[in-house]
Amino acid sequence: MLRFASVPACLALVLVGAAGCFGPVDVDCELSPPQPKFHALQDRYALGSRATIDLRGVSPFTLESSDPSVVRVERVGRRSADLSFVGPGQATLALENENDVTEQAVEVVPHETFMVVLSDVLPIPIGRLSDATILAGHQYFLVLYLDSNGERLNGLGLADFGLSPRLELCDDKERSLEYHCLSIVESGLHALEVTVGDERLVLPFRTVIEADIVGVELRHPDEEDLLPGTWVQVDVVGVTEDGTHVASVHPRFEAGEDTYFGYFAYQYDPSAEPQTVNIDAIDHSIRTEFRGVPSEKTVFGCASSAPGKEGPLPAVLTLLGLVLLIRHRSRDGIS
Repeated sequence: MLRFASVPACLALVLVGAAGCFGPVDVDCELSPPQPKFHALQDRYALGSRATIDLRGVSPFTLESSDPSVVRVERVGRRSADLSFVGPGQATLALENENDVTEQAVEVVPHETFMVVLSDVLPIPIGRLSDATILAGHQYFLVLYLDSNGERLNGLGLADFGLSPRLELCDDKERSLEYHCLSIVESGLHALEVTVGDERLVLPFRTVIEADIVGVELRHPDEEDLLPGTWVQVDVVGVTEDGTHVASVHPRFEAGEDTYFGYFAYQYDPSAEPQTVNIDAIDHSIRTEFRGVPSEKTVFGCASSAPGKEGPLPAVLTLLGLVLLIRHRSRDGIS
């Protein structure tokens, strides 16, 4: 499975109504400082995108761009600001209140291509959507933008969506990433169409309802075959009566005092004492043991990632290979 990109610590989940979907919100683990501070402002954005960023400190604020032809400030509120990334280049944003001034440089780059991947209830990529078999219900996806070097850009507002019958978008919260929720009621074949400018991807996928899943299965290598220091990813799939593997079953992993979502990763250490991971997914509970140091990529809570615990990042070639695969298989429209 495709795995990359950490998520910020201090994320929580909010249930948006009985018919809504889960959406991540930022939780402030510390009191807001009196000095002005950007929160969720990234270093690089895709040209033409926009973002709403959080502002920390004592309001009122003033926010200015050193070059409005690159980054334009659309609105400044008591706790947030809206930005548009309108031209290639660099600009410095200056956030000021009565106590101090904070500056941060932002680069705006045209995107070369984009890709669409499955996400979990936290905005973390967990695998490909195209040609996958996934659980019906609420599912999540990310639209990721890449520059000419295959490096990721942050972006929002560039993509338009087309949905095959029996699909609906349930996401109504804009974020700095293209993070969306799909509401899928029925099993069967579906397609999501994503258009950015002149480029269009059509991603077919199949869904299975929860009632058709008879069990869950762990997917991870045998530790006896691993070298010390190897990063291991523990995934969970649903299994139907005919043996079909169903992805994106939203597993929750409990290891020690920490909870992880989507997948669990650790760095193998054969000399470490075995530890137990308890796993819950679609009303099924299983457990496994591991020896090593857990990654904090998918940890839920306010723990900060310690050096050496972040987990692996995939190679750029893996991303571009997936892009080419999606392009090759997804040129037809939705019927």
